[in-house]
Amino acid sequence: MESEKDYVILRKTITTLSTSFILAYLLTITGLVQQLTDGEELSYHTGNDMAGWFLVYLFYVGAVIAVYGNFVSVILDAIRKKWLPNMRWLFVFFHGILGLINGLFFQDTYLAYYGMAAAMLYACIDWWVERRIDRGKSTKALLIIPLILLLLSWSILEAISPSLPPFTKEDAIEFATSGEGTDIDLFPAKVGT
Repeated sequence: MESEKDYVILRKTITTLSTSFILAYLLTITGLVQQLTDGEELSYHTGNDMAGWFLVYLFYVGAVIAVYGNFVSVILDAIRKKWLPNMRWLFVFFHGILGLINGLFFQDTYLAYYGMAAAMLYACIDWWVERRIDRGKSTKALLIIPLILLLLSWSILEAISPSLPPFTKEDAIEFATSGEGTDIDLFPAKVGT
């Protein structure tokens, strides 16, 4: 590593990406499982729906972690290294406490618990990444495994979701003539014309 600054940037980037992917994946799968346990049927292209929600969660969670999470983590890391070098568990605990702030700010207890769990997951992953980098080991698995899980889940859900019903000539005529007071009124209203 060239400098301490480069080391911290690399570590926090890996931690942010992997934590964001894991949390977005868990939120997406939780929503899908909840939909299925409520007795709802699978929609057409459920895998695409899952991938879309994954991106929504990824951008939201990733932005919060990239801005707030990294800011808090760098400060806590500096405090830990200066005054409490052997108290890594305290570092994880304070991450969890500061992760509650979003929920308290928006006065939503579920958001507070999710924030606390996400912050503690972030701290644990950061701890693991730091140990891996210090020992000269690779951290690629932490970035690749969530992508593999996402692709595997997407392909399984696409395979088991019902296919779209065929689009018949009658459906096409009905769709094309459904407008009123437009140029579509001139379109033939029956098949074969």
